[in-house]
Amino acid sequence: MPNLKLIPIRGQSQPILLGADPVTIGRSPESTIPLVDERASRLHCQIEPDGAGGWRVRDLNSRN
Repeated sequence: MPNLKLIPIRGQSQPILLGADPVTIGRSPESTIPLVDERASRLHCQIEPDGAGGWRVRDLNSRN
């Protein structure tokens, strides 16, 4: 299974294992990958399987 690693400008990063469940990214503390950046929306985007063995990044209708 592939690994996704977000490398922040500041702070530490942890590898995120991609699987059947979507990975959410945003300022919300409930996000799989919470961001500390006012330029990001609370629910910014989601990484999900595309059904063909790849991955899709989907905008969650964020304003930022």
